[in-house]
Amino acid sequence: MRVLLVKLSSMGDIIHTLPAITDAVREIPDIKFTWIIEEAFQEIASWHPAVDQIIPIALRRRNFTTTKNAIKKLRSTQYDLVLDAQGLIKSAIIAKIARSKVIAGGDWGTCREAAASLFYNRKFHIAKNQHAVTRLRQLFAKTLGYIVPNGPISYGVKISGAMLPLVTQKISKPYLVFLHGTTWDSKHWPDEYWVALADLVSMHGFQVQVTWANAQQKSRAEMLVTKCSNVIMLPHLTINQAATVLSNAHGVVAVDTGFAHLSAALDKPMVAIYGATDVNKAG
Repeated sequence: MRVLLVKLSSMGDIIHTLPAITDAVREIPDIKFTWIIEEAFQEIASWHPAVDQIIPIALRRRNFTTTKNAIKKLRSTQYDLVLDAQGLIKSAIIAKIARSKVIAGGDWGTCREAAASLFYNRKFHIAKNQHAVTRLRQLFAKTLGYIVPNGPISYGVKISGAMLPLVTQKISKPYLVFLHGTTWDSKHWPDEYWVALADLVSMHGFQVQVTWANAQQKSRAEMLVTKCSNVIMLPHLTINQAATVLSNAHGVVAVDTGFAHLSAALDKPMVAIYGATDVNKAG
């Protein structure tokens, strides 16, 4: 069974989709997914063995050539089913462009943008007052015709063969990762709290590794290195490289960011600090 999955972004939303793919493979062993996804997150899609084709698209970057090539590749295959797991008008349009007689997604009361449901010929209601992982598992189950399996959630992540060499300082002791960077100002934790926490974990024999993705985050990372002797600032990392660092960490402290959800997928011990977002829906 060939399914086109439309889930474009963002990082946390992409990772939330992985358990639903694992469910589908358990219930329909011969199912294969083609995943159309924003180019920045295509590494994540490659981690799940049920995803055997990835179509990167560049809507965020507004790159015409990449997007044109994605649409061309999308049209080159006949799919048994197209599943829009994003629920936005832009994702619904992409689902409609694909070659399939069946286009599935949420109904008017389920989609993030209700009008997206007008593009589907199979629509399902998924209650909104649930965690994102639960909602996606239910959407896949209703679309593909099975009951959501009981038991522990499995993200199905297989990344050992995909890692890139990482050039960084030699780690001399166990380390924690502080994921201090996030998109909304209202999600940030005060800088002085990070400093106090770094000092506290140093007393317990841990180094701290900090990542960064933009100028503001780099400035905060540099500040932590200056003020805390046990903090190491990593170079700018790819998603695969970040996964390597997180996999080898003893634990993670994070604000609400995509890499926190990656840490959860890797089953790392973690404290996640939530403020502006609902922990019951995205924790």
